[in-house]
Amino acid sequence: MSAPLPVPKGLFVEITTGKRVHAYFQKHHDDAGETEADDCYITCSEKLDCGEHGAGESGLYPMADFKKEFRFLEPPKPMGTFGKKP
Repeated sequence: MSAPLPVPKGLFVEITTGKRVHAYFQKHHDDAGETEADDCYITCSEKLDCGEHGAGESGLYPMADFKKEFRFLEPPKPMGTFGKKP
């Protein structure tokens, strides 16, 4: 079995800072010896500001921590075909 892929869960806001992030659920990998306790959320800033000090931020949060620190805003938007303009 291959490792599970992250599943997009939508746009969230960090409660303490108001920063908006896209969140992805990462299920544990049974074949690697992980358990349900290893399930987590991966976050990526909504806006990736370029430059030396602002290349965007990401995070990895255990489920319980994520639910305490982030509030749901909206579901993920459907992805279009890569390379095609809207």
